[in-house]
Amino acid sequence: MLFVDAFSGDAIPTHLLTQEAVQIYLQHLKADGILGFHISNTVLDLESPVAKLAEAFGLSAKLMHTLPDPKIDRSEAVWVIMSRSADRLRHPNVDSVARPLNYRSGQRIWTDDYTNLFQLLKSI
Repeated sequence: MLFVDAFSGDAIPTHLLTQEAVQIYLQHLKADGILGFHISNTVLDLESPVAKLAEAFGLSAKLMHTLPDPKIDRSEAVWVIMSRSADRLRHPNVDSVARPLNYRSGQRIWTDDYTNLFQLLKSI
């Protein structure tokens, strides 16, 4: 498993969500390994670029949205998990909080030479 957890602030490191970055991540995972991205953000909807990356690499992916729970000191969070193996993402605990990813039409895959934060702004 490899988890990328650097996107909760308003200024995100976009280079971690590029085609080149995912190529590197996948080199370090086994065939059934899991790649996870914490994409919670108050200003940007990061689901679309991550969905585009999963699609480009032929990865199975799910979005998991957990609600806050003060009893266990858990904050609200949005995660995307992906794997080359669809079976690896099947689990009753995952299925109860997960859904397939969506991306906006016309969305280009992010690369080291291209990102577009403006198209990800959430409406207020």
